[in-house]
Amino acid sequence: MNVKLYVNGFIRNIMVSDVNLSNVHKGLRIAGNVGGHPDDKYGLNALLVVDGLTIKNVRGVGMQQPETIQGIKKSPFTRICLMNVKFYVNGPCKVPWMCPDVSGGALKVQPSPCTELTGANDTSFSTNAFWCPFLCCFEA
Repeated sequence: MNVKLYVNGFIRNIMVSDVNLSNVHKGLRIAGNVGGHPDDKYGLNALLVVDGLTIKNVRGVGMQQPETIQGIKKSPFTRICLMNVKFYVNGPCKVPWMCPDVSGGALKVQPSPCTELTGANDTSFSTNAFWCPFLCCFEA
């Protein structure tokens, strides 16, 4: 998912689930700040809101690079929920996740997610101030 700057709008309450990936460049890439606006009729103060994105039951083998979730500095991506996400990177170089301008939580994620998504762990996931839909129904 790529989003552009200077766009008003909302991306809210989206779920991606039950995905198997094989031999792809990146298992997961969600990026803000991608490219410019297609014309000159945009507001320099316009901000896109990305909130409530759940990614669950995703498995990938043969990844070439680590996962990236990059929010927008002036409008961070919020309530990002990763549950039961496992990526297996090819080769010895295992660079950690990158998640600037993002907040949320993660449960049963490999390799270990970025620090921006580790506010919740197996023991405190449902008790801290983190939102994650379908938590009641989650099974590994």
